[in-house]
Amino acid sequence: MSLRLDPAEIESVLTSVLLKHGFASARAELCARLFTETTLDGVYSHGLNRFPGFIDAVKRGIVRPDKEPCLLYTSPSPPDLRQDLVCRLML
Repeated sequence: MSLRLDPAEIESVLTSVLLKHGFASARAELCARLFTETTLDGVYSHGLNRFPGFIDAVKRGIVRPDKEPCLLYTSPSPPDLRQDLVCRLML
């Protein structure tokens, strides 16, 4: 037996959780959409499977809902086969 969930319902629940953890409404909705869509795209490591760890990081102060991401630095990355500049973000 498999369980099917409505993506809109998942997104709504995730938004609610994020709001309870101090995210502004627009940011909560965006994060919830990204977690949901990533799961729907089959990238489970960055979708719903990551959400509990993300909330834990919020609780521990690693992710701060009141802060905007900013560019920390750019550098060539050896694993990048194209040798392009790779953005490093501090969230």
